[in-house]
Amino acid sequence: MNSEIQPFLPALSILENRLEGEHKSHEQLLSLLGELSILNEVQIISELLSLDYVYHKYNNDQSETWDITLESFTAFKNCSVSISRSQVGVNSVKICSIFEWIMLLCNWETNVVHQTTAIN
Repeated sequence: MNSEIQPFLPALSILENRLEGEHKSHEQLLSLLGELSILNEVQIISELLSLDYVYHKYNNDQSETWDITLESFTAFKNCSVSISRSQVGVNSVKICSIFEWIMLLCNWETNVVHQTTAIN
Protein backbone atom coordinates (compact mmCIF):
# COMPACT_ATOMS: atom_id res chain seq x y z
CA MET A 1 0.00 0.00 0.00
CA ASN A 2 1.20 3.49 -0.82
CA SER A 3 2.46 5.15 2.40
CA GLU A 4 0.45 8.28 1.50
CA ILE A 5 -2.69 6.25 2.25
CA GLN A 6 -1.71 5.31 5.85
CA PRO A 7 -3.12 8.50 7.44
CA PHE A 8 -6.49 7.89 5.72
CA LEU A 9 -7.08 4.45 7.23
CA PRO A 10 -8.90 5.70 10.38
CA ALA A 11 -11.08 7.99 8.23
CA LEU A 12 -11.89 5.13 5.84
CA SER A 13 -12.90 2.91 8.74
CA ILE A 14 -15.23 5.56 10.17
CA LEU A 15 -16.68 6.29 6.73
CA GLU A 16 -17.34 2.61 6.17
CA ASN A 17 -19.27 2.49 9.45
CA ARG A 18 -21.17 5.72 8.82
CA LEU A 19 -22.20 4.76 5.29
CA GLU A 20 -23.43 1.27 6.13
CA GLY A 21 -27.08 1.08 5.13
CA GLU A 22 -26.76 3.75 2.44
CA HIS A 23 -26.24 1.16 -0.24
CA LYS A 24 -24.86 3.09 -3.21
CA SER A 25 -22.27 5.11 -1.27
CA HIS A 26 -21.30 2.11 0.85
CA GLU A 27 -20.76 0.01 -2.29
CA GLN A 28 -18.67 2.80 -3.83
CA LEU A 29 -16.54 3.00 -0.68
CA LEU A 30 -16.04 -0.77 -0.58
CA SER A 31 -14.87 -0.64 -4.19
CA LEU A 32 -12.47 2.17 -3.28
CA LEU A 33 -11.10 0.14 -0.36
CA GLY A 34 -10.31 -2.64 -2.82
CA GLU A 35 -8.18 -0.26 -4.86
CA LEU A 36 -6.11 1.30 -2.05
CA SER A 37 -2.89 -0.31 -3.25
CA ILE A 38 -2.96 1.70 -6.47
CA LEU A 39 -4.20 5.08 -5.17
CA ASN A 40 -2.28 8.12 -3.96
CA GLU A 41 -3.44 10.86 -1.58
CA VAL A 42 -4.96 13.10 -4.25
CA GLN A 43 -6.85 10.21 -5.83
CA ILE A 44 -8.29 9.00 -2.55
CA ILE A 45 -9.49 12.49 -1.61
CA SER A 46 -11.07 12.87 -5.05
CA GLU A 47 -12.78 9.48 -4.74
CA LEU A 48 -14.08 10.21 -1.23
CA LEU A 49 -15.56 13.51 -2.36
CA SER A 50 -17.20 11.76 -5.31
CA LEU A 51 -19.21 9.28 -3.24
CA ASP A 52 -22.92 9.43 -3.96
CA TYR A 53 -24.01 10.68 -0.50
CA VAL A 54 -22.06 13.92 -0.99
CA TYR A 55 -24.52 14.99 -3.69
CA HIS A 56 -27.74 13.99 -1.92
CA LYS A 57 -29.76 15.11 1.07
CA TYR A 58 -31.50 12.57 3.28
CA ASN A 59 -34.53 13.63 5.34
CA ASN A 60 -36.70 11.56 7.61
CA ASP A 61 -40.39 11.81 8.40
CA GLN A 62 -39.60 14.28 11.22
CA SER A 63 -37.90 16.70 8.76
CA GLU A 64 -34.48 15.89 10.23
CA THR A 65 -31.52 15.75 7.86
CA TRP A 66 -28.86 13.06 8.10
CA ASP A 67 -25.41 14.44 8.86
CA ILE A 68 -22.67 11.87 8.33
CA THR A 69 -20.38 13.79 10.70
CA LEU A 70 -22.81 13.20 13.57
CA GLU A 71 -24.22 9.70 13.08
CA SER A 72 -24.24 6.65 10.88
CA PHE A 73 -26.87 6.24 8.20
CA THR A 74 -28.09 3.12 10.00
CA ALA A 75 -28.66 5.06 13.24
CA PHE A 76 -30.52 7.77 11.32
CA LYS A 77 -32.61 5.16 9.49
CA ASN A 78 -33.41 3.26 12.70
CA CYS A 79 -34.89 6.41 14.27
CA SER A 80 -37.05 7.13 11.24
CA VAL A 81 -40.31 5.79 9.90
CA SER A 82 -39.38 6.82 6.36
CA ILE A 83 -36.47 8.51 4.61
CA SER A 84 -36.52 10.60 1.48
CA ARG A 85 -33.48 11.29 -0.65
CA SER A 86 -33.14 14.30 -2.91
CA GLN A 87 -30.34 15.37 -5.17
CA VAL A 88 -28.56 18.58 -4.15
CA GLY A 89 -25.91 18.54 -6.86
CA VAL A 90 -22.61 20.29 -6.30
CA ASN A 91 -22.78 22.17 -3.00
CA SER A 92 -19.35 23.64 -2.31
CA VAL A 93 -20.16 24.36 1.35
CA LYS A 94 -21.18 20.72 1.94
CA ILE A 95 -18.16 19.40 0.02
CA CYS A 96 -15.76 21.62 2.00
CA SER A 97 -17.40 20.58 5.26
CA ILE A 98 -17.05 16.88 4.41
CA PHE A 99 -13.47 17.40 3.25
CA GLU A 100 -12.55 19.10 6.55
CA TRP A 101 -14.24 16.34 8.55
CA ILE A 102 -12.39 13.62 6.63
CA MET A 103 -9.07 15.42 7.16
CA LEU A 104 -9.77 15.61 10.90
CA LEU A 105 -10.40 11.86 10.99
CA CYS A 106 -7.02 11.11 9.43
CA ASN A 107 -4.06 10.15 11.58
CA TRP A 108 -1.29 12.40 10.27
CA GLU A 109 1.02 11.30 13.09
CA THR A 110 1.28 7.82 11.55
CA ASN A 111 3.20 9.20 8.60
CA VAL A 112 5.51 11.28 10.83
CA VAL A 113 6.32 8.27 13.03
CA HIS A 114 6.89 6.10 9.96
CA GLN A 115 9.24 8.66 8.40
CA THR A 116 11.12 9.24 11.67
CA THR A 117 11.61 5.49 12.16
CA ALA A 118 12.79 5.09 8.58
CA ILE A 119 15.42 7.82 9.04
CA ASN A 120 16.85 6.31 12.24
